[in-house]
Amino acid sequence: MQRQIAITVPMLKQLLLGGGILTAATVGYGVLIEAKRPIIERITIPIDNLPPQLDGMTIVQLSDFHPAGSHRSTLLKAIEITRQLAPDLIVLTGDYVDRNAAEALRLIVPFSTLSAPQGVYACLGNRDIWEAVPRREQIVTYSLAYAGIPLLKNAHVRLPNGLVLAGIRCTPLEAADLPRALDGVTAADTVIALVHRPDFADAFAQDGRIALQLSGHTHGGQIVVPGMRPPHLPHYGKKYVAGKYRIGRMWLYVNRGIGTGSYPIRLNCPPEVTHLTLIAARS
Repeated sequence: MQRQIAITVPMLKQLLLGGGILTAATVGYGVLIEAKRPIIERITIPIDNLPPQLDGMTIVQLSDFHPAGSHRSTLLKAIEITRQLAPDLIVLTGDYVDRNAAEALRLIVPFSTLSAPQGVYACLGNRDIWEAVPRREQIVTYSLAYAGIPLLKNAHVRLPNGLVLAGIRCTPLEAADLPRALDGVTAADTVIALVHRPDFADAFAQDGRIALQLSGHTHGGQIVVPGMRPPHLPHYGKKYVAGKYRIGRMWLYVNRGIGTGSYPIRLNCPPEVTHLTLIAARS
């Protein structure tokens, strides 16, 4: 016969106190420690028909820097990690600001220290182009230009090693203009697309010319409990949350970002510096 344990008022108070202390400790860890410790994710991407000169190419992806003020120390750590990794190419995949467009100005100095043999390029995020905030996109564009970083808006560039890098501008109020971004690109080209919102991947994979889409936007969910869906995911970031995915013949990688969204906490979801290596797919 099982013995029943009576819960007294003092015992209940102790349990509630213990639960409160544990909750406070968890929140404190997520806000003060994990959210400020960027880690390196080393990812290999096997690509079909990869030209020999691109085999072994390395790329560092950084994303979702907002708000730059409260996450400045994390940003500086991530930039120092990037410099130590010395990749062939650096890409920034959007959301440089949060509520205040002037936050972009705080990124000029740290961003200006980034350099790579194949260049440093950026695309815009949804927070960078809110139509309700006058001159937001203009300020972000100016800040990137002043830091010496080309911004790809529905456009592409052919790098010195032959890789085609495209940047897609997409908002809820307009369709992503992929045809314009890839105008003149052929099926023989190796294309990487910078697309802030990952859930465009299903449509973009149907184009057939994109080998890899690099996205951010989701922050990885910020609070991750194994076996459970994150409590909040943004629009166009609900299907592909974090990490590497294969969609048809196209790869997608979703970076967890540097900053945070509505709540400044990360649990089991640290800030990320992505180090990607392209390799030829083996048949």
